[in-house]
Amino acid sequence: IRTYCVKTALGISETETRALLKEFYATEVMDNQPAEDCAADVLPRLYRAGYRFVAITACGTDEAFRKRRWRALEQAFGFPWEDVITVNWVEPKKPHLAKFEPTVWVEDNATHAQDGADVGHDTYLIDRAYNRVDGSFTRVTNWFEICEFIGGEK
Repeated sequence: IRTYCVKTALGISETETRALLKEFYATEVMDNQPAEDCAADVLPRLYRAGYRFVAITACGTDEAFRKRRWRALEQAFGFPWEDVITVNWVEPKKPHLAKFEPTVWVEDNATHAQDGADVGHDTYLIDRAYNRVDGSFTRVTNWFEICEFIGGEK
């Protein structure tokens, strides 16, 4: 996939895109999405080292989805998350990120990564074919690199 935008990738209207995303996130697909190997290894180590985790995900604002996503993250990584914040698909994350003191922020969407950098977070963009743009963030290939940058155990 060369684009992060479902509308562009599928050549459909904004209305069709919203309906498709709403339908997709109402399914249990995201509930069973496995963690990337590197994340499954690194995140629990960072948690044991004292890091705490909040997810801000652009998957719509359905409360049932938010609760399912929270449960799935805790099951995937084996530790409690402080919060899971859901925003609409095209909503900027900047207002939500601005509520937190500067910390580590990890993204796969370049726009949201820039939002984090703009409000002072130490921002890491995990490299994907669809996010290859420049910004005020550090591009990494995986969570192992993030761990090295922030001084976590290897």
